[in-house]
Amino acid sequence: MQALKCDLCGGGLIIDDSREFAVCEFCATKYMASTLRQKIQEIKGTVSIEGEVAVRQADFVIRAGVLEKYNGSDVKIAIPKNVTIIGAGAFEDCKGPDSVTEIDNRAFCNCVKLKKVVLPKSLQTIGNYAFAGCESLGSIDIPNSVTDIGNGAFKNCRSLLSVSGNYMKFVDDFDDIFFGSRFLENYSDLTRRRRADDLCQYCGGTFKGLFSKTCTKCGRTKDY
Repeated sequence: MQALKCDLCGGGLIIDDSREFAVCEFCATKYMASTLRQKIQEIKGTVSIEGEVAVRQADFVIRAGVLEKYNGSDVKIAIPKNVTIIGAGAFEDCKGPDSVTEIDNRAFCNCVKLKKVVLPKSLQTIGNYAFAGCESLGSIDIPNSVTDIGNGAFKNCRSLLSVSGNYMKFVDDFDDIFFGSRFLENYSDLTRRRRADDLCQYCGGTFKGLFSKTCTKCGRTKDY
């Protein structure tokens, strides 16, 4: 994209943090916002953008500090500073590209009004505490493509009851991943009942073998 240039010396214009004006990097001439808008409208040609792109304020619907709706399509966003509450369904039905492979650490941490998340089939990694503290999240489906779930990824998701998909692959880390969730409470109760009945604590299958017992259903060795 053609750079904004100073009319006097041809130097590049640097936009002030307040975004009310820009300053020439060479001669320090100031250009007010109205002039910048006119310059931008006059730019023609192919637009090429590199690096991170800031999400426009216009992508958000905000009233009295409540973020009511996000209408953009960016994968990485920054919540505006004037937001004090993320409203119910604010990010509902937001669809990111199918190329997403990772949800980074703490990406949705403490989004207490977040009720539903649809993870893309391309996803491979869910970062540490990615959804920790999402108290309204009721269910999650782990795609088969996921190979790593970080520490406390769903910690203190108090309403989380239904976990489906490729979740049993991470059963050894349930205590950490789902700590403080209804799912873990129910799973712990189920595990205790299965042990009491001498069944596989992981799948409920029966065991075979005299000394080293193996589950006939999931193939795990009895370790308790």
